[in-house]
Amino acid sequence: MRLGEGTASYDAECEVSERLPWEHVTDVDLQAVSERFVGDLMQVPPMFSAIKVGGQKMYQLAREGQSVALPPRPVIVSSLRLWRSETSPQDVHFYVACSKGTYIRSLAYDIGRALGTVAHLVALRREAVGSYRVGDAWDLRQLIDQLEQQKRAFLLSQQQQR
Repeated sequence: MRLGEGTASYDAECEVSERLPWEHVTDVDLQAVSERFVGDLMQVPPMFSAIKVGGQKMYQLAREGQSVALPPRPVIVSSLRLWRSETSPQDVHFYVACSKGTYIRSLAYDIGRALGTVAHLVALRREAVGSYRVGDAWDLRQLIDQLEQQKRAFLLSQQQQR
């Protein structure tokens, strides 16, 4: 997330619409705020979300310039670590383990506000979804090799059936 810059979508999809000082945020502040955002939380989804209100998706309403107040929803953050980028102190990396339905963009927004500034999500990499883990994924070469093996096995079985 990038401190000191806010966007309407809470991510880099929209242009920066708000700038606030961020230089006051210390590493101690990052540690303290990370502890505040662990556990059972109530989170307001971002306007730019697929939640439907009156049959229309929120992001459609947001793009039309409309704003609808959404009620907070319960989410669970099991763990949260925050640390500054080595190359840009304005950028904060984080690792979060959370429940289904948690909006990471809203989490970045809320953390920025709790730090006395604004923030928006600049990048997101999902490490896991359910039982699927990035570490267990095949790289492209492995996938191609597996598909070629299956193709050869299929062709061989077709020949043997003739």
